[in-house]
Amino acid sequence: MSLRKIVLTGAAGRVGSALRAPLREMSATLVLVDRVPLDVAGPGEEAHQVEVAGSADLVPLVSGADAIVHLAGVPDEAPFPDLVEGNVLGTHHVLEAARRTGVRRVVLASSNRLTGFYPTGETVSPDMPPRPDGLYGVTKVAVEALARLYADKFGLEVVCLRIGSFEIEPSEPRHLATWPPG
Repeated sequence: MSLRKIVLTGAAGRVGSALRAPLREMSATLVLVDRVPLDVAGPGEEAHQVEVAGSADLVPLVSGADAIVHLAGVPDEAPFPDLVEGNVLGTHHVLEAARRTGVRRVVLASSNRLTGFYPTGETVSPDMPPRPDGLYGVTKVAVEALARLYADKFGLEVVCLRIGSFEIEPSEPRHLATWPPG
């Protein structure tokens, strides 16, 4: 499937960097968004240094997009106000920009940390209630709630990816439960 335009927020992060090439192959234009400067890797890429601080900042970047892959945010435990601003408010701005411009598909970075207090040996399904293991996990519960709201109320097609350990190899026992060997 070839799309005209995909917007990737958090493009300079570890997961964003890994997704650039495959997303570039899927679309005619890949719009890279991050708060740090980015270099364009080739034709079909656009790079924008933007804070995801408001939907108005995002509207011109996402207008005409077929999909947004939203990875920007605070990637681990931090002071709660920083987590709320980066993860919850940032996600709200992206979803609102998508709604305002008619972008139908949004992929959001969630985390296995929203179920981190389940016992390691227990298989967790999306139907089970959240049991976040910290404030970071709490913000990902809020991200998934926002996704549900925008899907139900506005008809957006939203997918929340509960990202596990994105490491070259596990560096702590917790990673073993979420690390895909390969």
